[in-house]
Order: sequence, then structure tokens, then C-alpha cells
Amino acid sequence: MNQSLGLVEISGMSTALVVADAMAKSANIKIIGIENSKGLGYMTIKITGDIGAVNAAVSAGKQIGITHNHFVSSKIIPRPSDFVYKVFGTIKEETVKTENSLTECESSELKEEADDNLENKE
Repeated sequence: MNQSLGLVEISGMSTALVVADAMAKSANIKIIGIENSKGLGYMTIKITGDIGAVNAAVSAGKQIGITHNHFVSSKIIPRPSDFVYKVFGTIKEETVKTENSLTECESSELKEEADDNLENKE
């Protein structure tokens, strides 16, 4: 999985929601969450997606935050390790489960096809 992780820190919940909305509309990303950081009303917006989409979304979010004078910081991690995903929740596990489900579905279809071919030969 070559998903990148993007973080944008904003002061204030309402501005964080506006920023998250702009980020989601600017690129094909998934918002992992908006987390209330400790102290000063900082909110961290966490997103994931391919590197180009995350880059575009973080840039858009940063610009909105600067415009509202609530921008604190931003960071993009191009290929985070599995440990980083564990810290942020079950993103990696959900993806693995989805891939395994597709594999099981495909294998059952292949088995049915093979059974049909055997019946046709007999």
C-alpha cells in the first residue's frame, strides 16, 4: 500500500471543519479524523491518499487556514510505516481485510468456473 499520510493543525473547531471540507473537495483523499489536540484549541486533521492527492489537499487546507489566520502547522509523510498506521487506528487493517475479501471472492469464482469446466468435459 503506497498511501501517504497528511496532517494539518488548525486552531478552532469551526475552522478545522472548513479546512477539512476544502481538503476533501480539492483532491481524492480520505479523512481519517479530526482530533482535538491538548491545549489552545488546536485541531489536527488527518488524511490519507496517494502522495499527489495528499499534497494537494494539505496545500489547500494550509491556504484556508492561513486565510482565516488559524493555521498552526502541516506535515506530509509519503510512505508511513505500519507502526504509524497503528498509532492512528485501523487504516491498514481495513485495507488488508478488503483485499483479502476480494481474494476470497475471486477464488470462489475460479473454483466454480473449474467445476463447470470439469462437468462439461465429462
